[in-house]
Amino acid sequence: MARVVQQQSSAALQDLRGLIGDLRTGPGRSSAPATLRAIGALVAEYRAAGVVINAFILIEAPERASAQLHGAVHRIVQESLTNAAKHARTAPIELYVQVEPSDGARIRVVNPLTPGAVSSMPGGGNGLLGIRERAAALDGTAWVGPHDGAFIIDVTLPWQEVA
Repeated sequence: MARVVQQQSSAALQDLRGLIGDLRTGPGRSSAPATLRAIGALVAEYRAAGVVINAFILIEAPERASAQLHGAVHRIVQESLTNAAKHARTAPIELYVQVEPSDGARIRVVNPLTPGAVSSMPGGGNGLLGIRERAAALDGTAWVGPHDGAFIIDVTLPWQEVA
């Protein structure tokens, strides 16, 4: 019972953070629906704002994915790119997104650590926590942190079929 309450509370908190995030301005904060199909447009928004992103995106059978998986992958990509853009400045960001029924979802965002970079973008520092919570809510994993001169966000989520 406690686990169910915790999961529902976490999901509600994620939805609230998503709504608040949607109210922010800047790249990646459009009113487009949070779906797998909208990830390309999300990347295009960041690029239009001057962010250098080297992206590999492979999405198979999006029509079979649950709404929860659509939303989680989109929001994790959004928060990861926001974090990288805040801290990497003009350095290129590496984005890898692969979603397929056989393996689930894998999101990996890597940006170089830039000493002394101070963010000029708004944010409450809840993005990384939100990424971890979204992954946990779907029984996935999230590794977030510095490694070998880069900041890495690496998330895996199990496939969820549409009901």
